[in-house]
Amino acid sequence: MDDGGPCQPNPSIAKNIEDKMAELQERRGFRIHLVVKPVIITSTPPDLAESLRLAWLPDGNGIVVVYESDTRSLGIGRRMTEDPAGEGPRVPTHVSAVIIKEVLAATDKPLPTEAYLEVLTANLTAAFDDYFRRHARPLRHRGRRARPPQVGARRTHLPFPPCGPPGTPASAVRSRGEQYQVSQRWSG
Repeated sequence: MDDGGPCQPNPSIAKNIEDKMAELQERRGFRIHLVVKPVIITSTPPDLAESLRLAWLPDGNGIVVVYESDTRSLGIGRRMTEDPAGEGPRVPTHVSAVIIKEVLAATDKPLPTEAYLEVLTANLTAAFDDYFRRHARPLRHRGRRARPPQVGARRTHLPFPPCGPPGTPASAVRSRGEQYQVSQRWSG
């Protein structure tokens, strides 16, 4: 965490923020950099966040958060495009956009600066950690492939639902198995 010089945060809050970011980086390899400046003169927080992201995270595996404490402005630098070679960020851009939007909406902006940054960082690290936790498990249906239909195979179902063709009275409806046996007798 870069404290921006004269803006000295509470040491316990700063340590808590740094610990959360370090834990996420250690567990998931995803980095969050937080920069707090009292005033940004030559740029805006979003522009500064993006330029720092390009310098610090050229591989796109993380985000840079820039907070200007005087105006309470926030900028987040994240990779905006996927890598065509498939080696893009570990969090797809559309997912990171949703995570950031939800975290910003859930974080109470009127909090004092230090509390706001602590809650924001806790929410960001928890949301990205949750994303990695949910996507670390392989899905059960992966790996199974549907068999292609065999040429010359018998038809095992009728082209109409089990209730029969339109206009069939309910008393005439049989189970799918009975319909199949009846249709095989007459077609064979």
